[in-house]
Amino acid sequence: WNPFMLSSELIVNADRNLAIGQYREAVINIQSGFESFIMILAQELNKADKLSLTDLESKFVQNGLTSILKSEFHSRLGGYWDLKDKSKPIGQWYAVCYELRNKVVHTGYTPTHSETEMAFIACKNFIQEIIACLKNKQKKYPDIARYFVVSIVDENGEVIQHASDVIFGLSKDITDKPNYTQVN
Repeated sequence: WNPFMLSSELIVNADRNLAIGQYREAVINIQSGFESFIMILAQELNKADKLSLTDLESKFVQNGLTSILKSEFHSRLGGYWDLKDKSKPIGQWYAVCYELRNKVVHTGYTPTHSETEMAFIACKNFIQEIIACLKNKQKKYPDIARYFVVSIVDENGEVIQHASDVIFGLSKDITDKPNYTQVN
């Protein structure tokens, strides 16, 4: 059983919504898929590190998603986690997807095709970046990495299985750097 399947389903639904012109639904689904992905990843990291899931849930309830992003990943996965830096995938996601989702949900805004497409790209780029960080830590978190990376390395750093795909269809080969599309 793959705990990330709900995330994948929501992102596939968002892609379908975008294709048929359901832009509000697409934005809500892509962001919901991302939130599911982040929370499941945080839970799986906590399990692997033998930390409390209750504390993680309390932190989410009290402080929200952005606090989880700021506190749970940098020390474990490395990477870049400054929400305000729009030159990086996290900042693009925050400015283009997260804020658009809030505008849609809280004000009833109907996004344009272009806004929806940019939100989708920003979200997928950020997920791809997180998966790339996870790939770099697959020795520490092999049971999590296996959900995304078919390529697993042994204790000596040798590839014992080759990468072929990652969940969500984001990349054909996780060993390649993500193909970022700049979000303006």
